[in-house]
Amino acid sequence: MSAEISPLAVRSPAASRPLWLRLRRSQPFTLSVLMCCLALLWVSPFIWMLATSFSATTFGEDMASLLPRLPLTLDNFRDAWASADWLSLYANTLIFTFGTFFVQLLTITTAGYVFACHEFRGKQTLFLLFLVQLMIMPVVMMVPNMLTLKTFGLLNTLTG
Repeated sequence: MSAEISPLAVRSPAASRPLWLRLRRSQPFTLSVLMCCLALLWVSPFIWMLATSFSATTFGEDMASLLPRLPLTLDNFRDAWASADWLSLYANTLIFTFGTFFVQLLTITTAGYVFACHEFRGKQTLFLLFLVQLMIMPVVMMVPNMLTLKTFGLLNTLTG
């Protein structure tokens, strides 16, 4: 005595789910594939840069191949190190960076203390001007700074 089971009673679990639920489950996979494609697109210039740096000097004209061409060479690195006085460039960078850091540390901490602990006339206006100058993009200030350095004869000098 076996009971008969109708074909309508036995349905596959996937077919019983609504379409939106099945699509929702496939969404993470689709998103992962899309993100992997975008990541490969993003990293391809870096791969091309590495491949070009270890290849012969005639390789960097096209991006047809991301793999370096044999033989691999370090000549590009030797040429780059020989092309400039890197010690003085690094010294200039360190002097400029630490000088800027200490001047800003002194002025900003002093201004913060004064704005926080003292009341004076024009405090709100001065604080607003302080915030406005922080919001100006540094790129906008590059041309006036370069013109000022040129006017004082400090362009391309250690002091400038």
